[in-house]
Amino acid sequence: MRITPFIILLLCGYSLILTGCDAKPKGQGLMISPEQSKAQMLQVIDPRLNWAVQNQNFMVQTFNADWHATPTDTVELYSQARQVYLFAKGFDITQRQHYRDAAIYSADLMLRDMYDSTTGNWYSSIARNQPQTRYGPKEYGTSFAIFAMVHAYRITQDKRYLDAALKTWMIGEVSVGLSLARASQLQKSNITYFKAWSINPLMHLFEALLALYDVTQSPSVWQDIEFIAQFVEDDLLQPQGYIAEYYEQVNQPLTINNGGYIELGHQIEWAYLLHTAVDNGLDSRFRDVAQTLYDYAIKTGWNQNQGSLAARSNYDGKVVEPEPVWWAQAEWLRLTAYLKNNNYDAMQNSKRFSRSMAFVVNEYVDQVHGGWMNKKQSKRTRDSLNKVLGYHAVAAYNALHDG
Repeated sequence: MRITPFIILLLCGYSLILTGCDAKPKGQGLMISPEQSKAQMLQVIDPRLNWAVQNQNFMVQTFNADWHATPTDTVELYSQARQVYLFAKGFDITQRQHYRDAAIYSADLMLRDMYDSTTGNWYSSIARNQPQTRYGPKEYGTSFAIFAMVHAYRITQDKRYLDAALKTWMIGEVSVGLSLARASQLQKSNITYFKAWSINPLMHLFEALLALYDVTQSPSVWQDIEFIAQFVEDDLLQPQGYIAEYYEQVNQPLTINNGGYIELGHQIEWAYLLHTAVDNGLDSRFRDVAQTLYDYAIKTGWNQNQGSLAARSNYDGKVVEPEPVWWAQAEWLRLTAYLKNNNYDAMQNSKRFSRSMAFVVNEYVDQVHGGWMNKKQSKRTRDSLNKVLGYHAVAAYNALHDG
């Protein structure tokens, strides 16, 4: 059997149950070594960087299992934005200029072809061969555009990127969820919104605002962070301990018959973001909100024997999509590593991390060419699999790399 960094990582995951890897006092040790995390990150990032720099810095959504690209006719804003983040993370962990350059080129493409500087809005997609053919704003992509601009600014200190992020946040069409959160916390009477709306753009906006606050320390940005967190606690969090995927009438979970459900991976993602917000100054009671969401996901969808998290449940706590999805496993790794490293039920979270890492290595990590597959490998032929975009996986490895 060929020994790879993946196998070393897996063995480390199992051994930490008893001893911890690179252990430090008070539970602050890393789950795997920084160098192992770095190696995994670069196996996700490098093939995308190599393709982008040879193809006008466009992001390509789909690579097959052997890293052969399948370009699409359009470039999606959220994908291009995630590419900026990937390359910025590559620069963070290597300090090599070509990662920084690639992030700049990708961010500049966004500013040139996907941004309306007059309104502060972003086009959700453009035609690859005719960039002036554009499609209107969508909340999800806009949240990621702010996120990308912040990371581009962070590694360059080029104010063009910060100005775009701030302008979008201040005057752009950002998020229904943010508008409702602001209205709720400013105690405006008779708040009404009759359409169904998704928490996903709001969650990623919360992530983007945390990054924006990190580089600006702006009290106004922090106020929106607090508004969103309070809106989550007061209006979105349900008595059973979950956040629904869609709401109607502002804060009523969309009925199951109309397509409502609970995305279990998003309970984990919200939990991690709330913990990091507390680290930055949010009231400590939001750790309890994070724990509530984590507890719901564990109770409803965690498969201890397999080391995986189910995809979705209904409002009665019944799993309706048991097949795990790759990105939720990455978010699980990131949260359990954070909890272990910060000494929150460290032993239990070490066990959960190690079981999940074993599952991820066996099912999603490509032992041949690196990167993560989009579906479980054990039940599929290699030619039916594609590589994932990598944002979630890189974020998880980054948390492990940074401790």
